[in-house]
Amino acid sequence: MQSNGYYFQGERVKVQIKNYILDAQARFFIKCCKSCRGYCCCEKCNVRGVDLQRRMVLLELNCPLRTDESFLELAVTFMVPKTEHSDDDDIRDEHVVGISPLFVCQTGMVSQFRLDGMHLIDKGVSLRLFKYWAGKEKSVSILRKEEIKIVTERLEIVYQFLPEYFNRKFQGFEFVHLYKCTEL
Repeated sequence: MQSNGYYFQGERVKVQIKNYILDAQARFFIKCCKSCRGYCCCEKCNVRGVDLQRRMVLLELNCPLRTDESFLELAVTFMVPKTEHSDDDDIRDEHVVGISPLFVCQTGMVSQFRLDGMHLIDKGVSLRLFKYWAGKEKSVSILRKEEIKIVTERLEIVYQFLPEYFNRKFQGFEFVHLYKCTEL
């Protein structure tokens, strides 16, 4: 479609992809790169993570940024097999795990992909906060049972004003661990 365009009512419409907006799993899949649990998981910089209490933590702040060119170089080095006696195996950036089909489209694998705020903030931060309040993250709840009941009642009131086409219905605060992004 980028090379030939799209014909609409007899006229050729030029198609140009400016950005890809995908959730994390779809981005990792289409870009053929490490997911958020990989040591070299950051899509924007060359930081190597540390496994801390079963969570991948990126501790360094001033790391070199990834570029479209550096991503392409990683894809090229991915095609070259590792040897047993390679000196750079310990420091090799293993962000790329395959050859993306988007290379054919000359896609900027860093510059044309936007991070997804819905999953980073709503699903990441809000869900963890709600779980913490409700005591699902830790063994002790921050909110008392009466407070959780009040929050649930107020959320049920808000639910009455949501549009019909909202695809997730409110389940109650006690089911916070099952919430999806639209609920958060």
